[in-house]
Amino acid sequence: MINLSDLPNWESPWRSTGSVTLLRVSSSALKQLPGSCQVEKVAKAHVAMYPEARDWATRKDPRAVFLLGAVRAVLLLPNTPAELDNVIAAELGETATEPSIAAAKMMVRNALNAVEDFAADDLTEDLVMTPSNDFVCISNDQNRRLELTSWGIYYQSQDKSVRELRLFCYRDADLARDRNQLIAAVNILLNGAITDGPLARWSYPHQTIPTDPQNRVRVRQIGCLDGSAATLFDGDAASAAAFVGGISTVVQDFLADPTFTPGNNCVECKYRISCPEIPKQPGFLGLPTSGTISKSLSRAMLSAYQRCNYQYFLTYVLKLPKKAFESNAAIARGNAVHEWISTAHERQIACSSDDLPQAGLGEIATKLGWTQDYLAQARNWISSHIQVCPFQHPDTHLLSEQTKTVWDSDADVVITTRADELGSRAGRTVWREIKTTSNLQQLSDDEYLILYPQVAFAVGIQAAVAGIVELEILTPESGKIISFDAADPTVQLAATRALAINFDQLHHDQEFAASPGIACLTCPVSAWCDKRVSEPATTEVLVDGLAVDLVTGEIISSKPVAIDALTKALALVEPVDESDDLPF
Repeated sequence: MINLSDLPNWESPWRSTGSVTLLRVSSSALKQLPGSCQVEKVAKAHVAMYPEARDWATRKDPRAVFLLGAVRAVLLLPNTPAELDNVIAAELGETATEPSIAAAKMMVRNALNAVEDFAADDLTEDLVMTPSNDFVCISNDQNRRLELTSWGIYYQSQDKSVRELRLFCYRDADLARDRNQLIAAVNILLNGAITDGPLARWSYPHQTIPTDPQNRVRVRQIGCLDGSAATLFDGDAASAAAFVGGISTVVQDFLADPTFTPGNNCVECKYRISCPEIPKQPGFLGLPTSGTISKSLSRAMLSAYQRCNYQYFLTYVLKLPKKAFESNAAIARGNAVHEWISTAHERQIACSSDDLPQAGLGEIATKLGWTQDYLAQARNWISSHIQVCPFQHPDTHLLSEQTKTVWDSDADVVITTRADELGSRAGRTVWREIKTTSNLQQLSDDEYLILYPQVAFAVGIQAAVAGIVELEILTPESGKIISFDAADPTVQLAATRALAINFDQLHHDQEFAASPGIACLTCPVSAWCDKRVSEPATTEVLVDGLAVDLVTGEIISSKPVAIDALTKALALVEPVDESDDLPF
């Protein structure tokens, strides 16, 4: 049991009503994930507290359905139904699309196979495990009640001496869960009791029924995409007690001094209207309406939309599971250049030719553990950077990879990007974006803002502090800087126009037309797509004078072309990796 007097009292950072006496902490909330907002997690754990300002609800597309919910529902049935596909479709609901249904069917079948394998293993021990109601671990004192929960399917042996929780992930079930999450799950099995059914209201406490003591607890995991299955914990009561000995510290750390982390997840946060940390800038995107759903936008999302509207829909609206990210030569080169520059700039001094000797690796590449071959792919672009390194200017201080988020509350869009370099120069804020290319046509400043919308985003952010935004473009031959004075109203207007051009169609799109072809080659959700091309070409001419090669990741341009064609070409050759996390 957890001594509640040892747990810190949390004070809401916004005006709230309700009760602080009931805490419900899920094991998934205890996962330590970079970029997750701890304040939101702690606020949600206080299930009977409500923010006074609740005038902005997240609007979701009704076609987005919960795939793992269907998996869980089927596995809870006493027998696998003969009309399995119909049951899956019914569980997903009438609004589910064919791609969602296809994904759910595969996940259910893989999960059923894993369950059969588990049952076969259990029979070797004369064990028969059957599903039970959920377990909850409750700690009480005169002031508060703490409930620890974990989402999955609970099982018990016939004599109730063995308890088990089966968790779900997309792939690689044998990879250990976050330790805090696993400690919580084992603790629930060891010290919890069976609930008497679902909650009537989320803000009500769980009711439990008398529960027999256990001799053994297990946590197993099923990979619903790849069919993997693994046992994460299996031990008797004594070993389980030893494993969960730190549960009090885990919960204390979770509740103590949570930090705000604004990001794309803010779009689904019910506290965002009251949150003091997410910058609210009505009209930031220059869009005329709030669209039909709340949404978040990032470089990866816009890139997906520019490649294929339907790919964006499946990935970011339906949120279907994605396959592993596939890189190409251009992406690998760009990543290497950014890694080298970021490491070099940790010194806060100008990069020089001494850092990139003709023979040998040099200080930076050696520090990174590179080989000569790995350096060779990026050498010419790094040499071009040395020509225009921002630390050549006196009184320059920059940090790499700084995340910035804005909520355009008029459009109901949360925009997040990561500045390549952000800091100051001679007392003025400087934001620098770095892009590598092999051959890019000469563009006007306004066209650069359209081609690289993160630069336009940076101008919008920097306008509030009268800062500077610099676009550093590196080719194998040279580097050049395009500078934007964010204090200039003309530049601000051009940036807002560029953002509107980039986002207007996406923001108002409800049909999401497919563009089958070369985009299918690297599509992360092609497994579920009902409009894909089975054998797409690796090169494609987009318009006269412009082609892309997805093997090399190069844009092949024989003459100047329109900026919209160039934007699509860039999206095709430079997909952005946003890997799936474990869903629970």
